[in-house]
Amino acid sequence: KVYDDKLYHKDEYCINNLDENKLYSGKYVANMMLENKIQGYCCDKLIKMELIKKNNLYFEPNKYIEDLYPIFKLVHNCKKVNFVNKPLYNYRQLESSISHKRTEKLIKDYAYANVNVLEYIKDKDDFNEDNILNFQYEAFRTLIFMINEYHNKSYKIYSEFNKSILKSYEPDIKRVYKCKCIRLRRKIDITLWKLKIYNLFMPELRKLKIYMESIVLKQRSVALNIMSEKKIFDIS
Repeated sequence: KVYDDKLYHKDEYCINNLDENKLYSGKYVANMMLENKIQGYCCDKLIKMELIKKNNLYFEPNKYIEDLYPIFKLVHNCKKVNFVNKPLYNYRQLESSISHKRTEKLIKDYAYANVNVLEYIKDKDDFNEDNILNFQYEAFRTLIFMINEYHNKSYKIYSEFNKSILKSYEPDIKRVYKCKCIRLRRKIDITLWKLKIYNLFMPELRKLKIYMESIVLKQRSVALNIMSEKKIFDIS
């Protein structure tokens, strides 16, 4: 990914470093998608035409996040999946893009896409319970963040979430805290949400997170420069 400077001051290589010589089952990779280790984009996947026809793969018209559900379903039904550990696709992130503008349609379509996945996996035995909870919680976290931005951090966000189709999949706070695959810092969101102070504190916490990340990046840059200068000195 190559980011607009207003979003991030870094380039990011989305590579999982999986064994290129190994064939993975679709069920295994679908669970990786629930863990957010693999994303539901179609742009970084090469799919055989026969699989597209066999699984009747199509994207619903006039929808944002239109690739998540069909790609997840197709991957789950694949017999073999292979990975290439090379950055072969440049994905430029722009502040002006649709996915970075909070609109009512984007919020509804995001909830719709995630509910489709959750409905699909509901009656199947191929998925790890912790992975399902992880996916459910990430969908919840992202949706309340989007709603909070769209409604300008007002108390209206709680009633607006209750209108969402994702409301029926709101994760249980006890299960979230018991789940070891969800990091502690990610559990802060649901705590603030249940206390109904998410709209007050989460924006400030995100600012702090971005600030701390910028400090770490600067420190890494300084360290790399020092190491580079040391190598030049050693050679001379």
